[in-house]
Amino acid sequence: MKKKLIPLIIAIIIILGSICLIPYLLRSDETEKTTMNWKLDYTVENGVITKDNLPIAFNIDKDGEYIIEYYWVPEGEDHEDILSVDTSKVKALTSIRISDSEGNNVFGTSGGALSASTTNYLTKGEYELKLTQFVDRESFVEYAKEYLCANADAEEWADGYDFSTVAQNGDYTMEYGFSYRPVSASNSNNLLYFAIVILFTIAVIIILVIIANNGEYRAKYDERQILEQGKAFKFGFFSTIIAIGVIGAADAFGIVSMIDTTVLYCSAIFIGLGVYVVYCVWHEAYFGINQQSVSVMVMLAIIGLANTTLSIMGFVSGQMVVNGIVTFRIMNVLCAALFFALFITILIKKLSLSKTSEEDEDEDDDDEDAVESSVDSSVEGNGSAGNNVGL
Repeated sequence: MKKKLIPLIIAIIIILGSICLIPYLLRSDETEKTTMNWKLDYTVENGVITKDNLPIAFNIDKDGEYIIEYYWVPEGEDHEDILSVDTSKVKALTSIRISDSEGNNVFGTSGGALSASTTNYLTKGEYELKLTQFVDRESFVEYAKEYLCANADAEEWADGYDFSTVAQNGDYTMEYGFSYRPVSASNSNNLLYFAIVILFTIAVIIILVIIANNGEYRAKYDERQILEQGKAFKFGFFSTIIAIGVIGAADAFGIVSMIDTTVLYCSAIFIGLGVYVVYCVWHEAYFGINQQSVSVMVMLAIIGLANTTLSIMGFVSGQMVVNGIVTFRIMNVLCAALFFALFITILIKKLSLSKTSEEDEDEDDDDEDAVESSVDSSVEGNGSAGNNVGL
């Protein structure tokens, strides 16, 4: 018992320590990030725009790579769900430009409504951020030639926006956001997050192993079940390898650019797990000879429903698909699919075994009836024989 108690205590300490570290890391992320949000009013009259484009100054404390995030949307629209923005409210083309203290262009882009990020190397010093609106093509082309691209590309850049929809008389308001943070700080925090996830997972596995190997809770398998589990491991392993190979090839050729690569490679794990558990269940090697399947089915259903709920919440909130990219939130869908597949397989197997058992009972009853009939016939035959002898 003492041998199990020490790793159990260590695992609990790791879990509690991981939980306590997360708020600290979240605060650290916010501390390293500088964020600015504001609104800008402008007026369009007879195809001419009037506005007050005051530049915004910000300082970079040290040389390094910085993650720059920016957005602009019509007032009242949600920049976190840029695909749902009502484009009819966009009445001007907006361009962002970041320049250093000498006026050299550092970064620039444009769009009607936009939410994006970029990574740039910035040296220590003062920088200037300026947002400019356009409602006529000629002005934008001249601006693009000077700040956004080569002269030969300016016309093509302008062709990507329909200026006929913007030059309408009226007063409009846009909401803007801009933030920056050093990549080095983000990498350090990401490394800590990674370490926490790994340690937390190991701690949970240790606790589950200790519980599973504790007396009556320990699953017991016969030799046939152990052999079937070995086959399941083999099929699950090769399924995972094949899935990773296919996903890697698709990723290399950019076929699945609309899905986060993390999701792609994690899905290979779910494929391997699915093959393993379904094979074990179907060959009666998933449950030990001392375990009941009903309680496990209830647990699987609860986990599947919980992940389904989280999937629906993620989809409704717009966090499952961001800027046209399927995010890590889709993992809840994969979890739900895996647990429901396991639940359905167990249910089908139970029904199949129940039907087989009934058929066997019917066959046994038929055999018993046949034996009884044979015995009765034999008795009657012996009786007749006896009468003949007596005569």
